Amino acid sequence: MAPSARTKQCTACWSTIDIEEIQCPQCDVMLQQQRRGRSFIIVLVVTLAVGTAVWGWIQRPGASDPRAQRTAEDTRDPAEIEPERRQQNARVATRSETAGKPVQSADIRVSPLWTVYAEVTKRPVFLIALAHKETRTGRIHYCLPAAFLPSNQGLVDSEGRPLEFTAITWERRSGLVMLAGAPPQPIRNGFAPQTVRDHRTIAKGEALVAITTNGSRRELHLTRAGFPMVFDAPLAPGSVVVDASDRVVAYGTKQGGQPVHVLTPWREWWTGRTLLELQKEIRAADPELILLDARRLLDSASVTIETAERAVESLTRGQHLARDRVTIEAFDRTLRFGHLQRVRLLSAINGVRALQQARASLSLLGADPDILSDATELAMDHGDPRDALVFYQSLLATSADHAAKIRDRIGRKLKAKADRMLSEKRNQETAQLLGEAVRSFPQRADLRMVYARALSKLGDRVAAGFQAGEAARLDKSYVTQARQFTGATRKGRRVAIPFNKNAGAIYTTCSASGRDLSFVIDTGASYTVIPSATAKALGLIKRDSPTVDVTTANGVVQARQVVIPTLTIAGKITLQKVGAVVLDLPGNHHGKGLLGLNVLRPLNMQIDDRRSLLILRQPSRRK
Repeated sequence: MAPSARTKQCTACWSTIDIEEIQCPQCDVMLQQQRRGRSFIIVLVVTLAVGTAVWGWIQRPGASDPRAQRTAEDTRDPAEIEPERRQQNARVATRSETAGKPVQSADIRVSPLWTVYAEVTKRPVFLIALAHKETRTGRIHYCLPAAFLPSNQGLVDSEGRPLEFTAITWERRSGLVMLAGAPPQPIRNGFAPQTVRDHRTIAKGEALVAITTNGSRRELHLTRAGFPMVFDAPLAPGSVVVDASDRVVAYGTKQGGQPVHVLTPWREWWTGRTLLELQKEIRAADPELILLDARRLLDSASVTIETAERAVESLTRGQHLARDRVTIEAFDRTLRFGHLQRVRLLSAINGVRALQQARASLSLLGADPDILSDATELAMDHGDPRDALVFYQSLLATSADHAAKIRDRIGRKLKAKADRMLSEKRNQETAQLLGEAVRSFPQRADLRMVYARALSKLGDRVAAGFQAGEAARLDKSYVTQARQFTGATRKGRRVAIPFNKNAGAIYTTCSASGRDLSFVIDTGASYTVIPSATAKALGLIKRDSPTVDVTTANGVVQARQVVIPTLTIAGKITLQKVGAVVLDLPGNHHGKGLLGLNVLRPLNMQIDDRRSLLILRQPSRRK
């Protein structure tokens, strides 16, 4: 039933009851409590709305007309300010003549700058003293960029006395910090806190004054407002920009002038914190300061494992704060350097732990050439030499210059380790290790000779003879030692040619009439092929040399037929008067020769798939 003039509805169950009832007979809810609850909510909402409006009025920037506007700190009558405005406009007319020039001594007034020092490093820190009406008696508000604050140190005066400051606020857009503390003792001549002027009231071209840290004054003019403010003359970091009435406008930084009025003087008993708490907050949220602190920790001459770990931890936590490409790259470089410092500091104490740290760093950072270099040597000294070869291969693929710096050192360590393993009769392990090593160090004759010894002890005379022959070819001093391994191979006129299963072709080195040349072994080719440049150099092409049709991938072409007087395969098998055609192979084989069936058919061929060897044997002639 719809409610009448003498009835009402319960807000809990919506039943119709008499208007005089104070308790609902259906749900037993006290109706006066409902009314009281609704009244409380209404009062709360109205209070919040009024409080917000009052706070907005308190924080208003001022009147809409900038020429008549007064900041919260400037309480002078507008009639007193107007002569000052006329004087400033007169200066604007001559700003091109006076920009950057020193102000005459008659214009020199007080300075709000106070120089204090970091407690440990004694680095100077320049504070600007501000006069605010909210400042309590005996206290002064000070302003400075957050980047100028020491990372975790207190501040002292010129005589080393500690100073106590309360952190009031930190404005992230401008990077400025407001502190509150006692005035300097004793107060030097010319020092006085100054009121603050809203930078939005400054007209473009208005004459201002920059007070440097040594007290000198230079005139400049505003060319662009904003964050930062830009002037027509250089602004030294640490200087303060004031107007004609010495009201503070901006703090000089590397980026320009940062407006000071954005620092609202909150009441200290609301937001006051210790200086150390503010330092931690600033440095944990600003990527530039995180980088600065990390570099100071890592570049210090007294860097330790603990400081390096602290720097790496802070960089890892703050890396997500970087937004632009330059900062992201700076984080990456510094983080890599921090990991490298940690590995090198650990290597001086515990090589095994350093190797573990290098592995962890590489898994996080990817292939870093400096860490890979250290990991290669650490694995060689304190780990498995096969792991060292894996690191070295990654280093070769990442940076050939870094690999070249440690190539000889790693090669010597590999030979010493292989010799020790052979003396311990670990022949199979030695052969496996050196089989990988000669692929990473193909030009080291000493490794090939040790490899030949290991293969010989395993009974593989063919492969041992090949490795010994390669060692002798690379270094003539190994010729005598190589004879004990190559003697049996020469008697049987056999040669073992290693190959890579993934290469797609088998290569060997042949000597054509004394000229070494790389040849491709191709059992599908009818003719042996020699490049035109080699044929001309050896004088094989005659005017009456016959031609023959040769089928290639590009069709049938004509090629000259020549005779190679002497062809030696891999330094073992020598053939006389070998027929060949002069043809330049295409693609990756350009400049190489090709051994065809006219050379391979008389030889016995055997493929050892397990050891990846092609064995050629020349049958001995019967008498």
